[in-house]
Amino acid sequence: LKFRVIRSAIKETELFLGMFWETAKLSQIYAEAKKLRNSPLAEIFRSGYIELEKVRKLATSPMQDLGQASSDLDLISPIMGMGNIRRALEQAMIAERTRLEKNLNFLATTGSTSPFIGLFGTVWGIMDAFRKIGVRGSTNLATVAPGISEALIATAAGLFAAIPAVVAYNYYIGKVKNLSSEMDNFSSGAVCLALASEP
Repeated sequence: LKFRVIRSAIKETELFLGMFWETAKLSQIYAEAKKLRNSPLAEIFRSGYIELEKVRKLATSPMQDLGQASSDLDLISPIMGMGNIRRALEQAMIAERTRLEKNLNFLATTGSTSPFIGLFGTVWGIMDAFRKIGVRGSTNLATVAPGISEALIATAAGLFAAIPAVVAYNYYIGKVKNLSSEMDNFSSGAVCLALASEP
């Protein structure tokens, strides 16, 4: 599941970036970005564009329609508009990071706890083997070996679960960090410049 989410995010992000740099009109980029639901950059752009449209409507609305005094016109300034857009971009970035990191905690928990669960099973099996030794009163290999070999199965099972979980967690967290860096660069640079320069 995580593999599909990350793969589609990377693929659609590449498509969006190509389209973003080749298209001049923001409205056209917005229409195309709606199709790329798995791209975090497309989602960030959509959030910024929606906020830009809100700021434009406020700036072009007659003051009497807003029920405000003319002295309040300073509130709808380009600086405040960019502040609102930046906040929208930040919120979109947080939401996208949360979406991309979803269920990664399960892998981290599996990787960190499985060896201990396996160790607990091993200790329990060895305790059982020693109990059998006490009951039989003999310490030969035929008495000890079966119990200890069964006990080590729990350790092997714990490692069998933990190793792939840790590898997968590190792989996916690396991909999420790369996408997060792209989101930071995109939102701080390209989107703000494009939104600010759009007439």
